[in-house]
Amino acid sequence: MASAPSTATLTAMPTKKPTGWIILSCVLALAAVGLGVWAFSAQSDADDAQAKLESAEQAVQAATPAPTTAPESTPAPAPEATPDPAVQEQFDQIAADLGATNASVEQIQQDLEAAAAKVSDAAQAKEDASGALDTARAEIEEAQARFELTKTCMLGTVDALGAAFETGGLNAAVEELQTLATNCTT
Repeated sequence: MASAPSTATLTAMPTKKPTGWIILSCVLALAAVGLGVWAFSAQSDADDAQAKLESAEQAVQAATPAPTTAPESTPAPAPEATPDPAVQEQFDQIAADLGATNASVEQIQQDLEAAAAKVSDAAQAKEDASGALDTARAEIEEAQARFELTKTCMLGTVDALGAAFETGGLNAAVEELQTLATNCTT
């Protein structure tokens, strides 16, 4: 049988302290506690958001009136809209300030394309400029071209709104604005 080691050999063996394992266990415990706190916080935030959503849905349902049954008659045509004289006067003043004319959509579109081309040319000149003076001149030309494009867009908008005021046809004004929008967004 094997004999038990003597006390002299036990004291001569170096003893390892479990410091590394203790530190690792503490770090893992802290991580577990941190994850638990984060999970409770996230759940609380989710509960708060759900409560806000439910209260908003209830408010929408409370604000929405119940449908009523209408008699089976034809609705009377809406009275023709007449612009307020004060609004019409302000609109006319803006049109005069901008120098608006009753140009056709095609003419305004051509002006917009020309202004967009000037902006593009000015931007290219700005990129090609060498030296501070040339760059400053190119930046000024680009700003002037952008101003002209913006002014032309405003003229087209005023013209479309003027047509809507005069004829009362909003659909035609919307179509005209959509036509002009492609060059005005550059």
